[in-house]
Amino acid sequence: MNRFAHTLSALAICSLAFGQQADRSFREGLLSLRNEDHRTAIAHFTNAVADQPKHAKAWYYRGVSRVVIGDHTGAVHDLDRALLLDPSDANALLRRAEVYLKANRYADARRDLDQLLQQHPWGPIAEHGLFTQGQVGIAEGDYEAARNSYDRLLEMAPKDPKAWYDRGIARGHLGDHDGAIMDLTQAIALDPDLDKAYGSRAVELIHQDRTEEACTDLHKARELGDGSVDELLIIYCY
Repeated sequence: MNRFAHTLSALAICSLAFGQQADRSFREGLLSLRNEDHRTAIAHFTNAVADQPKHAKAWYYRGVSRVVIGDHTGAVHDLDRALLLDPSDANALLRRAEVYLKANRYADARRDLDQLLQQHPWGPIAEHGLFTQGQVGIAEGDYEAARNSYDRLLEMAPKDPKAWYDRGIARGHLGDHDGAIMDLTQAIALDPDLDKAYGSRAVELIHQDRTEEACTDLHKARELGDGSVDELLIIYCY
């Protein structure tokens, strides 16, 4: 074997070793992530991308763990890298939009979600995208846009209590108190333990001077552990 062939063989062995080390670090990172030990997961994924910089999933999952510990800047960096390596990764695009929402970067979140929903107009990823899009609308105070997102979502997922809840919130802010009560009632029917839905429905009932019904909801919310209703209980129910 000539010197050039020896060099190629050595490079192949070295590349294989790095690949095996990256895969091992990646697997250990996934185990740590599953066990919710996110700082350890980040360390393992960092080793994986150091050994194999084009490991898109390692960048993605490190970004996921960084979101959990509140490192939004680091998470965006990692998700940017994941998308650069694999532009078709809808989960990375969705996660980045969620990070932008947490960081109050609403225009960036909308951009990612518009792209996501254009590429995936139907199915589980679209449902998740529409839910997040609705949350962006609520965060911005654009309740009409939020309602429109939840309208589309509920066509796909009519048994999603959180979608009914959020649309009820949007409708309440738009002054549609009857519609809000209907949506919040549906959310409660689908998930009777959704404590915040009782408090929110109570607010809508108070708008309609239905204080007795509102107090029933406020007591139920408190029973389920929602301490935010204490002031309303004192004002309207004692």
